[in-house]
Amino acid sequence: MSGGWGAANGSGGGHESGGARPQTAEIIKTFNQRYPEYTITNNKDRGNYAAILDHEGAKGALRHRNKIAVFNRDGDAIFSDSTRELGNSVKDACAAVQKDQQSLKK
Repeated sequence: MSGGWGAANGSGGGHESGGARPQTAEIIKTFNQRYPEYTITNNKDRGNYAAILDHEGAKGALRHRNKIAVFNRDGDAIFSDSTRELGNSVKDACAAVQKDQQSLKK
């Protein structure tokens, strides 16, 4: 599965292909709860940003990682990281979007 969800101040975008994993709804829920000012959509043509998150499951709590990458509308990677907590991945992705938006205003 490749998945992406993006948002930027009322206009988001993303895509999902393959089969949906159980984490898909949880990822979208976390974005919506933490950043309600962003619109999350699966229509990649409407998006200003795309976030791709891969939840890596493994035995043992310390091995679970969330790998995330954020791309701007031009397809350039503006952020990538790996965290143990989904909420931290979402927080970091949104911070990258906000930082990119600030640089565009200058």
